[in-house]
Amino acid sequence: MAVSSSELTWDNLPSACFALFQKYLEKIDAGTRCKAVRAMSGIFSAHPRIFLAFQQKGVLEEILSDNAHPTLQLESLACLREILHMEENRVESGEASRQMQSKNDITTSKKISGDQDGDASLIGACCIQNAPRLFEMISSLFPMVRLNALLLIDTLLRQGLLNPMETVPVLFALQGDLKQPQIRGLAQKILTEEAEKRPDMIRQLFSEGLKHCYQFQRKLSKQHGLISAVRATTGPNGQDQIECIFGPVFQSMRSSRVHTNRIVKSLLYLFESNDTFQNTNVLPLLSFTSEVVAYLPYSHLENVLFIVHHISGIISVQGNDLLSRLTSFLSQYGLSDNDTDPNEKDKIERAASTKNPSKAKGLIGITKSSFDIDSFRNICADSIGYVLLLRLSNFLHESYSGVTKSRLSEYLPGEKERISDRSPTRLNLSVPFDSKIQMISSNSNSTHLDVLIRQYAEFRQLMRAHDAIYGSFSDIDEHQLDYSGVGSNKRARVNSDLN
Repeated sequence: MAVSSSELTWDNLPSACFALFQKYLEKIDAGTRCKAVRAMSGIFSAHPRIFLAFQQKGVLEEILSDNAHPTLQLESLACLREILHMEENRVESGEASRQMQSKNDITTSKKISGDQDGDASLIGACCIQNAPRLFEMISSLFPMVRLNALLLIDTLLRQGLLNPMETVPVLFALQGDLKQPQIRGLAQKILTEEAEKRPDMIRQLFSEGLKHCYQFQRKLSKQHGLISAVRATTGPNGQDQIECIFGPVFQSMRSSRVHTNRIVKSLLYLFESNDTFQNTNVLPLLSFTSEVVAYLPYSHLENVLFIVHHISGIISVQGNDLLSRLTSFLSQYGLSDNDTDPNEKDKIERAASTKNPSKAKGLIGITKSSFDIDSFRNICADSIGYVLLLRLSNFLHESYSGVTKSRLSEYLPGEKERISDRSPTRLNLSVPFDSKIQMISSNSNSTHLDVLIRQYAEFRQLMRAHDAIYGSFSDIDEHQLDYSGVGSNKRARVNSDLN
């Protein structure tokens, strides 16, 4: 509220100054608005109730929104952090206690109840109300805004004003900020500290954090087109190697092979909900996830064996179901024979090796108008998740020296660890894992049809290779199947097939 010069006193001076600064905050020029916010911050630190009114009017929300100029967002974040630090120093230095003792209207009952310094929590409370917006600013397209939002979140987290369960996934997202090592390093430091204090919580939120990281990179990819779960590094001997972006955090939170298996299991569970594979947003996430699992730094060979075994369980149930669906669908058009030896290439696989698969002589039926291209595309989309799992299994099989056919045939989840399984040897740290997938839109043409044919061929080829190592589904002992994470309907289907 504006105050005339004749009514100006020491008591209403802060309010008068605030009203004046608010006039400048309403200007269009970003520089003027930044200076107004900077001037207001001095008032807010001494008079928190004015800051409360500022927040209740929606002004704080407005200057932190995407509609505000990035420099204004940056100045607002910096000022909030400085105010919190000033209040923290005031409390820790004993100044708050001295100010309270100097007030004659503070009764003994209020001193005991703790109501004597209620204004001290107002600024933190206002920041908490805007926490969802602060989490959004973490993924701002402007690096300095991301950095200052992270610094403010770090302060609020350290002061106990933010819920760690809401904050951790956001910090995981910044592990994907590969172009800004300062931001990534600070987020990693905070995550490591949280892992030391709350390791179980970090493990539980790893999968959710991975999703946040993918969404964050997807947003930034509009600028530099990079979505990757790995980064190139130099090893201790100067050799080039590929490292998972979550590697350091993963190492700080694990304490046993059982804990590692639980983390990995939560990631592999994303592949088991195949009803969502046709969603164009899910498949790229699965590609990202497979790359994470491929390059996480495992300290026990049993972790790698667990992954390969778990993938085999998924493929043996759901992968074979999908293969049966494909065979049944294609047989309607004379493109597949149910009596064909599964160990031999069919006509579609042979056509896939040609330059223009859809124009091969044996696939005339696939180009006819009667062919249900939409159903074929949907089934091929379903196969992509399993293709990624099969690629992952093959990659781990080739990357770790102890993952042999005989060892896999003997392995049972939960078995006592062997001494030889400790400190697994990775054969080549620079070999890339193929997590690339190609999405097909509903506007199909001959080129897209060629892609679908090659997707089908790869899926069938990988399934055949899988059966060669692990045996066909009918040869698997029921007690060796890992049902964990598989729904009751799928489990019932397994028992039905075995019987």
